[in-house]
Amino acid sequence: MAIYSNGISTKETILQTARELFFTQGYETTTTRQISRLSQANLGLIKYHFNTKANIGLNIYQEITDALSGWADNVSDNDTEKLLLANAAEIKLAFSSHEFARFYAELFEEPQVMDLYMEELGKVIPKTYVPKRRVIGADHTLFIQICLSATKVNIIHYLAPRPDQIDNLSFFLMDCIQLYIELFNLENMDELQQRCLACLDQYHFSLSPDMTLEITKKPE
Repeated sequence: MAIYSNGISTKETILQTARELFFTQGYETTTTRQISRLSQANLGLIKYHFNTKANIGLNIYQEITDALSGWADNVSDNDTEKLLLANAAEIKLAFSSHEFARFYAELFEEPQVMDLYMEELGKVIPKTYVPKRRVIGADHTLFIQICLSATKVNIIHYLAPRPDQIDNLSFFLMDCIQLYIELFNLENMDELQQRCLACLDQYHFSLSPDMTLEITKKPE
């Protein structure tokens, strides 16, 4: 476990300890007492900063998804395509990183987590979304995002530990992208699918032992 200097905040020390524990032994096995002992932060401080282990897990998960969204922002200038790429990249990450797949599946098995996640999601969903020049209200957009989130939970929970059951990841991702497109009722489905798949195929997604997302572009 890493040794921390006095310059690192207690909150970040707790997060860093949790990241390393979640990576090595999983979310479910890790306890707040373990985090407290290894981070040298008492349980009261953990409760003060995060309240529950679920909140710690969601903080770390949000860091990963923010990094995926940042990558999507850099590779596309189309808002719809960015959403599709970020969601599909998350599923691709689950297939390339057993540690992420386990963390994700165990985190979202906790009943409190989905409620907390949807509460946070509701804060960041835009008031309107305009596919096909058609305005969709925030409630509809939130419902679609809930559908996507629930779909990812089940896909990753069941299939990621069994990568041998997926003969061709590209075809699997194509089906996932198609589902997202149909939920948003978007046009140019084939074109969107092919662009997203071509982009995803250029990159490899993995996690370092401190749960930092690593994205590398494949040689051309």
